[in-house]
Amino acid sequence: MKIMKNILTILAPVSAVVVMTACSSDSSDAGGTNSAIGELDPSFNGVGYVTDDNVSGGSGDDEGRSLVIDADGKIVVAGSSFSDTLLYDDMVIWRYNCDGTPDTTFNGTGYVTDDSSAGNNGGNDNGNSVVLDADGKIVVAGYSATLDMIIWRYNSDGDIDTTFNGIGYVTHHDAAGGGTYDYGKAVTIDANGKILVTGSSRNSSGKYDMVIWRYNSSGSLDSTFNGVGFAVHSGAAGGSGHDYGNAITTDADSKVLVAGASENINNLAMTLWRYDSNGSLDSTFNGVGYVTDNNASGGSSNDGGYAIAIDADGKIIVAGYSTNLINTYDMVIWRYDSNGSLDTTFNGVGYVMHNGAAGGAGFDIGYSVTIDANGKIVVAGTSQNSNDYDLAIWRYRSDGTLDTTFNGVGYVTDHNASGGDRDDMGYAVVIDAKGNLVTTGISDNAVNEDMAIWRYK
Repeated sequence: MKIMKNILTILAPVSAVVVMTACSSDSSDAGGTNSAIGELDPSFNGVGYVTDDNVSGGSGDDEGRSLVIDADGKIVVAGSSFSDTLLYDDMVIWRYNCDGTPDTTFNGTGYVTDDSSAGNNGGNDNGNSVVLDADGKIVVAGYSATLDMIIWRYNSDGDIDTTFNGIGYVTHHDAAGGGTYDYGKAVTIDANGKILVTGSSRNSSGKYDMVIWRYNSSGSLDSTFNGVGFAVHSGAAGGSGHDYGNAITTDADSKVLVAGASENINNLAMTLWRYDSNGSLDSTFNGVGYVTDNNASGGSSNDGGYAIAIDADGKIIVAGYSTNLINTYDMVIWRYDSNGSLDTTFNGVGYVMHNGAAGGAGFDIGYSVTIDANGKIVVAGTSQNSNDYDLAIWRYRSDGTLDTTFNGVGYVTDHNASGGDRDDMGYAVVIDAKGNLVTTGISDNAVNEDMAIWRYK
């Protein structure tokens, strides 16, 4: 199944409220009546969603994996497009006007593709996470055909920024000592303009370790971070298997937080790490610098975190999944106090689960989390119906209860954006200036996957 293919590779890095100026063309009613909250916004492309396919040529998959909204209210999506002629993925950045039309002032077409890290010799280049810097430049992290972690930087007009490392991108490999296979999963920019990426790197035993890289704005590694510009950690859950960093943010004290998963003896545990700004584990966090959680849904199997956010009270919110008793996945939100302990004021136990949003009895997964202006927690992901997967968006109150003012039940699902009656999944969600929820991901048209953007009131 597609969901199993993606369970350890797809991430949803956008994890904070994005503040921007609304486009003048955006006439949607963000507040409206309660009956409108949670509905698709028809002022966006006339139907509330837009899809795009084949930007790299051929008829392969196009995937939106992360998005931000810029100061002009334009929607910037990063992801990939597969060329079935050349048989590899290109990294793609799309930019849309807030009415849902492509912004043709961006590279003349509304999108840009990149495979430069492969030397134009073929091979996959994937953009997994996107953020904007203080100058409005577009920073994308992912992995390249050379199996390196890669960061690209583009100017706002769609040209690659050659002031960044002299060529517009920078790569890194062998962080964990295994010689190859370094992946960038999520990117953020700290208060000093440094670029932080988390992901994983294969070690000499063939397992993956969690990695945090920190770069200066010039594109050079910041050697003040752990003395080398990156930090590596393994064995958080007590095993000798894989550790994955899937989402990254910084808090008000400039501490670096990463959410992901760590393998114990039998399975994966959701893992939350905290580092001091110098690149050392913060031992004031749970006494060791990290915390793990397993078995939230009672299934004694895999738990993982895909997204992270920090609320106005400094509480740490992680969204992801947990295996339940029937060996499928529940969407989970965990909330932690700043000392690393579960916040038991949240649903009485510190976490909340949900399944069956789309009416099936299968997999529900949260890939992205953000917090709205009222402190409500919004998670985007996917839910299995009777045949395949739907885009799902959940909204919770700060006490851990579903917010039933949102679509009458606290969640909404959407299916068939591309007309193929197949899988639809949301990998990232942000909140625009009018309080609308903007989500990107994929919609399967029955031949391949299209990049999709949905906007909900």
